[in-house]
Amino acid sequence: MAFERFTTLAQEALAAAQGRAVRSEHGQISPLHLLVTLLEDDDSVAASILRKAGRDDRRILTVAEAELNRMPVVKGGSTQGGTALQQVLADSERTAQTMGDQYVSCEHLLLSLAGVDGDAKKVLVDCGTDATQIRAAIAAVRKSSGVENVTDPGAEGNYEASRQVRGRSQSKRRPPARSIR
Repeated sequence: MAFERFTTLAQEALAAAQGRAVRSEHGQISPLHLLVTLLEDDDSVAASILRKAGRDDRRILTVAEAELNRMPVVKGGSTQGGTALQQVLADSERTAQTMGDQYVSCEHLLLSLAGVDGDAKKVLVDCGTDATQIRAAIAAVRKSSGVENVTDPGAEGNYEASRQVRGRSQSKRRPPARSIR
């Protein structure tokens, strides 16, 4: 896996997913950890894509957080990247290539979370969305922001810039959910 081929925001999301798994004392970093980190910021690319697809990103986040809180705690062990997450990352790289993108972005990660069987896909499906809807929403977001392809590690900033030009507020990061033990 060539992480230098991931956008800055995608790398930050992966690091945040790892941090969440470690803080929660989960033995593996799962796709669910990644889904939660992609949606924590109200103005994230992933949240915008889900809203464009007509889905309630806050509801999806709430369901995903509840599922994370049900995961077993592993005391004293190290947190590893799980097989399911590796499948999502490999799929996101293939998706980026198929879309003609030079970098893997948060939109590719979200699309792969919806396409690769696992806990995150189940949450997305249970909340009424699928990879086809997400792919269509990505195309619409790209078209409205004037971004055709992801050609540099900061490309997702172009989405943010276009939102600010249209008068949207600065990003708001939600506080992390507390786990109940």
